[in-house]
Amino acid sequence: MLVVQRVLLHAMLPRIMGCAVGLHPLLVCAVLLIGSAVAGVWGELFGIALAGVVASGTNYVHDETA
Repeated sequence: MLVVQRVLLHAMLPRIMGCAVGLHPLLVCAVLLIGSAVAGVWGELFGIALAGVVASGTNYVHDETA
């Protein structure tokens, strides 16, 4: 059970969350680490959503200026 949990949390979760939000899986891992260090559980919960909003906003600004 521990092996299955580790595989799901470290291999599958970043890929699934990255596809859902539109971010690279390594960026999802980095956001989870930084969010948990800065804001604890709340940073883990809302960090990926905040990173998705920031990425979407920067993509919009970049597309509008091009």
